[in-house]
Amino acid sequence: FTRLDCPSGYSLSEPIGICEQTDCGIENYSASELNYMGSYCNGIFPGDRVLCQTCVKEPGETTTTTSPALLTLVITTAGPEQVAASDYAAPTQNGEECDGPCSYTLTCPSGYRLDCRGVPCAEETLCSALGKFYQVKSWSNCGAQDVDRYECCRCARAIPSSADWEMLGRPEHAACRGRTPTDNSPSYYTVHRGIDDLDECKALCLQHFPRCKGIEHSRGRCEIWTRPEGISLGVELNVSGFTCMRFGWAAKHLVPVDGGLGRACRGTPRDNQPRYYRILEAETLQACQAMCTAAPLCYGIEFSSGRCEIW
Repeated sequence: FTRLDCPSGYSLSEPIGICEQTDCGIENYSASELNYMGSYCNGIFPGDRVLCQTCVKEPGETTTTTSPALLTLVITTAGPEQVAASDYAAPTQNGEECDGPCSYTLTCPSGYRLDCRGVPCAEETLCSALGKFYQVKSWSNCGAQDVDRYECCRCARAIPSSADWEMLGRPEHAACRGRTPTDNSPSYYTVHRGIDDLDECKALCLQHFPRCKGIEHSRGRCEIWTRPEGISLGVELNVSGFTCMRFGWAAKHLVPVDGGLGRACRGTPRDNQPRYYRILEAETLQACQAMCTAAPLCYGIEFSSGRCEIW
């Protein structure tokens, strides 16, 4: 056990349990308890689990979080909603552990929603094999009526109210691209056929949020773009019927500060703490803007040759 203290005006959040880890790995969260080789995570095999907490500002005009005992970085939302600082997190498991087929109640931190998938009875796979943060919601003995051995869930970032659709290129005349006009790797997207309506394609993207960064829609074809860096370009085509749109923090709202060129971002004139931003590689300003759109949290960017700071 580790005692965590918060600065004045803050209180500890509800703990988040993360299985098969011994540290939190989530920005602004610290470990309050570490359990070695316990049965907390999947109800069958023992494993490590860490409990993580952060400091949340008491109710007031702004919503903020900060690391326990350290007022080093404050994330402030534009409104009353709490914004998730990463795409995924671990749910908290409520209820007693059980030795037979059963289900648990899983809850997510503010700003997240449960994202679940099943593991078929034909597969000898644990929830942890699906990826980081997945935990068991229910499991069965795979009897004659059972389809899935496990229902596995993680917490996915909820769609923030400030997220928006942004058209890239001319409607009906633009295709989505990655870094350059010729960067169209099939690994960037999944194709769904039989979708004639643009709004239906957009709705499908929202179902896959936050993995989905945007769409390309053409006649009966919907591309769900999941490139982590987002969609940088909508390239003009000689044929009609192609529309490219991205979803997230709309880059159209990014405005130059004091003219933009020759300026560097600061909190105050001399305030440039590394905790304020994340550094990524970007060849163009458009690529840096796309990274802002795709990021879990972005209030602005600083771009220089090959370098993109997501603030």
